[in-house]
Amino acid sequence: MTKNILIIGAGPAGLAFIMAVYKHNFNYTLTCYEKEDKIGGIWSKEAEEIKINDNMYYDNFGRYKLDDNQIYKFGDYEIKNENKNIWLTKDVQVFLNNICELTKINISFNKKVIQIKPLKEGFNIEYIDLSDKFSKIHISHFDIVINCSGPHAVFSDKIINTSDFKGPVLNYHKNNILKELNNSIEKLKDKSILIIGMSFPCLDILNLFKYYKIMFKKVYISDYCKAFDFDDSRINYFGEIKKIKKDTVYFSNNICKIDLIINTIGLSADSTIYPEKYQFYKGMICHNVENLYSLANPGPLYCGFNSIYIRATYIVNVINGNIKLANEKDKLIEIKNLENKLKELSYKKYNDRINFLIEYYENLINDINKKNKLKDINIEKMLNSYDLLNYLNKNYINQ
Repeated sequence: MTKNILIIGAGPAGLAFIMAVYKHNFNYTLTCYEKEDKIGGIWSKEAEEIKINDNMYYDNFGRYKLDDNQIYKFGDYEIKNENKNIWLTKDVQVFLNNICELTKINISFNKKVIQIKPLKEGFNIEYIDLSDKFSKIHISHFDIVINCSGPHAVFSDKIINTSDFKGPVLNYHKNNILKELNNSIEKLKDKSILIIGMSFPCLDILNLFKYYKIMFKKVYISDYCKAFDFDDSRINYFGEIKKIKKDTVYFSNNICKIDLIINTIGLSADSTIYPEKYQFYKGMICHNVENLYSLANPGPLYCGFNSIYIRATYIVNVINGNIKLANEKDKLIEIKNLENKLKELSYKKYNDRINFLIEYYENLINDINKKNKLKDINIEKMLNSYDLLNYLNKNYINQ
């Protein structure tokens, strides 16, 4: 029976999933909803002449560089570029447009998903048409949902309302916050800052504070961030945020005055669409709702399109039944082990952390497929894991 799949988002992650389905000839009916009127996600909003490496991330050691020739190469398909040593934002758009032409995917633009409702079988998707200012809520049904709606999907089932806060609110990824913070070092001096969110976005900001020796007064963050220990008495872990009013944040057991909010949950990911019990952990497959998956989008900002494609291939194989997920208890153990490992890597170079995430897939596949242990593959610490991708294609497709 043909699976009816919805892909939310037509950025690099959404198109990577579409490409994975296309290349492996799975008989799925694909529908893609994109809230903008064009593909590309965050890359459609960048100036056309920005070099890829000019838009790279910061870590403890400053900027890191990637091999431009490898950033967009995966499988046997790559962008045609006369000068492969210089990648501009417009080249990313050309590359993504080529995927649309190759796969002949039909993308529904101006469709904003506002709610995913799990049913006994499949999901009801509520969405509005942004091209119609009087649009009513439409409902469609899908067997499987792949969320690719933002570089950092929601990490919580509760969205924090910051509308009553009287000070500035910086939204991670919405305003290119790392560059904004870089230009506002003096403004952060002696300020009490609330960071909403967890994991890598929070870590990036704390690393930036450390790297530039920002003399903030206090930082308050969720206890989820304890996966990363910073030996700094100014950083406080106060747990769940109940509400924010004017200049005060109310935690479960504490009340604190703040001057600035940094929201790392990722507003571009349209956090309100997620079911109540849905969990997502930085690109890993960890969900409490069957047939609802998330494909994180590190994309060109992080480690290249190939890494997204590896994850997309993995999810496609899970959907097709070639890879069996571990049970819920085992998944929670995997996440705990992952958090401990990330804690060890938190002060290492960003590439080392990305390499670990790639290696994680080898270990996960090995754990949940006891009959097919990866004895003939050696995943070294490399950025573009073609060996892993080829192994997935060879051993887990059409078996």
